[in-house]
Order: sequence, then structure tokens, then C-alpha cells
Amino acid sequence: MCSRFELNVAPDDLLARFGLEAPPDDDAATRSVLAGLPKAEIRPTDQAPVIGPRRVPVALSWGFRVDWDAKPLINARAETLAEKPTFRRFVGHRCLVPATGFFEWAAVPGAPARARKRRHRIARPDAPLWAMAGLVDGQGRFTVITRAATAAMEGLHSRMPAILGDARAEAAWLDPERPFADVRGLLSAWDGPLAVTADPDGPSGAGVGQADLFSTSGALGPGPGG
Repeated sequence: MCSRFELNVAPDDLLARFGLEAPPDDDAATRSVLAGLPKAEIRPTDQAPVIGPRRVPVALSWGFRVDWDAKPLINARAETLAEKPTFRRFVGHRCLVPATGFFEWAAVPGAPARARKRRHRIARPDAPLWAMAGLVDGQGRFTVITRAATAAMEGLHSRMPAILGDARAEAAWLDPERPFADVRGLLSAWDGPLAVTADPDGPSGAGVGQADLFSTSGALGPGPGG
């Protein structure tokens, strides 16, 4: 899963990396979000810049809203996007979610079962700024797509964000002319290196219960829309 991520980059570097135009003057929300970069931690319901086919960043809130779950749907499983009613109608509304890292909380080896968990930062050593695959709902919100963990990640968690490997994959994911069936393989194609860094000061208070804050079942929605 992915319930926290980082965008530790200056606005100009974000625009340059993804070949973006600056948001228009009347888009005060996006300009404000960009002005707030670098961002050390982005949480569910926070606004973050996402990228669509027009290559202009737009500030959207993280997490779809549904009637059958009080929690925002911050993640969507790559394996069932085309089958789950909640997400099936949005598979043509694809976006890039820029990131410089994401976070997972895991138990400290040897610690009691109820002990606090330690936060780990996961990043790409081969790319300082990259994109997670996402969907938008047309109502000002986005969700991050997740996939089964790669070998580099599975020791920490069984799920991870669907990382798009390079600019070609990013462009294909955004292409509105390409049906979802043609691009869904991109969600599991990347298998590159990950740099995992644990917080140095022991168990993290911020991570207490983090793994359960938006659990896999809750985030994906067991209800009729999921």
C-alpha cells in the first residue's frame, strides 16, 4: 500500500523533469501547492500536484470519496482496476503522481508485538524524482495505484505503489488514445532498485498503528463499489 509519500523537490525542478507548463494565474490552489514544495510528507486528503495528458500540474486531494466507506480510497489495486466498479469507470482518467519517496512502517526486529513501528523511507537510487501511476475521479481527487511488491520491497511490505519506470512509460500511461488494456502491463513492469532507509531514532511515534490507518481492505473498499 502507500499511505504517505514525499515530494522533496523545488517547483521549477518538478516542471522541468516532467516537461510541464506552469499552472495558469487563475489556478490559485495549484500555485499554492507548488509554492509549498519541497514537501517532506504528503498524507491522505492532502492536496498534491498531479499530472494529466495536458502536462500542466493540477492540485488534487488524495483519496476518492465513496458513500459506502468513511475513509478516503487512497489506493487502488492494479490487479482489479478493470473489475471493481469503483475504479473501472476511471481507468481512462489516468494521471502521474510525482514523488521522491514513499513511506512504510514495519515492526522493529525483536520488539514486542504491540511495540511501536519504525518508519522506512523508500526511494529510487537511480532517479531522484519519478512518478507513481494514479487515477483521478473528475471531482478534484486522485488515488495511487498499488501492485504486488518487487523483490526489493517484499521484505518490508507485500504491496507498493505502481512506479512507472521512465518517460516513455509515463507518456504511454497518460495517452488518452490508448485503452487501459494496452497500458495495464506498465503497472507491474518496473523492477528496479529501491533504497530503503529506516528512521535512525528507533520506533517512530508517528507510525503507531500506521499500517492499519488505511488497511488494504479498507483502502480498496469491501463494499459494493469496490
